[in-house]
Amino acid sequence: MNWWRAGLEAAEWLVGRLPYRWLQALGGLLGGVYFLLAVRQRRRAYRQIVEHLEVDGRTGRQMTAAMCRHIGKMLLEILYIPRLVAGDHRRLIKISGEDNLRAALAKGQGAILLSAHLGNWEWLGAGLALRGWPVATLVRSQGNRLADDILHRYRTMAGMVCHSTGGNEMVAVARALKRGMAVGFIADKDAGVRGVWTDFFRRKASTPVGAVFFARRFGVDILPVFIYRREGGHEIIIQPPLRLRGGNDRGADLTGDVQLTSDAIEQAIRRQPTDWLWLQKRWNTVYNEHKPEH
Repeated sequence: MNWWRAGLEAAEWLVGRLPYRWLQALGGLLGGVYFLLAVRQRRRAYRQIVEHLEVDGRTGRQMTAAMCRHIGKMLLEILYIPRLVAGDHRRLIKISGEDNLRAALAKGQGAILLSAHLGNWEWLGAGLALRGWPVATLVRSQGNRLADDILHRYRTMAGMVCHSTGGNEMVAVARALKRGMAVGFIADKDAGVRGVWTDFFRRKASTPVGAVFFARRFGVDILPVFIYRREGGHEIIIQPPLRLRGGNDRGADLTGDVQLTSDAIEQAIRRQPTDWLWLQKRWNTVYNEHKPEH
């Protein structure tokens, strides 16, 4: 572990001294190597791209390769976060729609930020926090203590407040919202038996309910927020709040509102599909039409 930590610290030192355009070129090469070596993940991504975007095999292979290059760039960009903290965030990250977040937080109740594994989501949280927005997030363990420690250091370095999943999430989110913070939820992973069935890219998928549950519970807005790769940097787009069909009625069925979150994420992915992690097992839970929903 110490050798791994020393190696990552050396990589961080090296990456932090590269011009951003060199970082992008190196990340693209790294992604090309990943495309060649990660056979199982590459094949899963290819199958899902062809099926859900309804493209031919050649286009599917090109998109899979582009996704892998994006992953390579993203990994090096994570090591670049100390440079963002040092001031490069203003040059490399553009934010659109800040008035939507400003209006939501002006109500004094906090807000929910809905996002996905789209673009460089680590730069999304860091970019907002570095601009002075009060951002909290629920984080899941990577299954590797070293990776968890490094990501936690980068997130807190940027000014984010982190709460781990698997603990008393209700208390953590409630406290963050009462402090007027924007709480981020990544809601594009398979939710297993705890999810709600929604239509996602024309197929039933088990979808997380957390964003809708907390928005209903505390009467706050859900704002879809996504980050896209642009020439020479990234753009964060903060959308207007979703119009929840159940309003603030805690007893209303969650399905319709969770479908709204799923639709928002699908629309965001379709704008720039190779920036999404198609290799993840998004449709892993098999649909059972008789399964009761929340």
